Amino acid sequence: MQDPLSSIDRFEIERACERLVYTYVRALDRGDMSAAADCFAVDGSFARPMTPATVVHGREAIRAGLKSRPPSLLTKHVASNVLIEVDSRDSAHGISYLTMIATTPQAGAEPPHVSSVRSISESSATASCAKRVSGAFSNAAVPFN
Repeated sequence: MQDPLSSIDRFEIERACERLVYTYVRALDRGDMSAAADCFAVDGSFARPMTPATVVHGREAIRAGLKSRPPSLLTKHVASNVLIEVDSRDSAHGISYLTMIATTPQAGAEPPHVSSVRSISESSATASCAKRVSGAFSNAAVPFN
C-alpha cells in the first residue's frame, strides 16, 4: 500500500502535469514536432481533434505523425481550464480546453499574417492521462471525445 499523498506532493504532481500541457502546445507552436512527441510516454497514444477515431500508438509513431504536419502551417495554441486529478504518486488524469489559431501564409509573405481561429469545445477538449516515467510525467494518452 502506498503512503498517502501530502498536499505538497499532490500540488507538485498537478503542477508537473499542467506544465506538460503547456510544454506540448509550446513545442507545437515553435514547430518542434520532435519536442512535442517527447511529451508522450514511449507507449503513449494520440488522436487529432479533427480525426478523433484515428488513434496513433507509440511515441515514435506520434513523432512521425506530427512531423507530417505541413511546415508552412503556423499555429498558436491556447490551452486553458487545465484541471488535473491526481490518482497516485505515479498517475494523474486531466482535461484542458484548446483553442488553435492557424494560418498558412503564401510563400514570401511578411508578418502580420491573417489567421483563423479553431476553438475546440468542451465536448472535444483534450483529455490526458499522465504517468511518471523515470521521475518525470509524460502523456500516456491524449484522446479526444
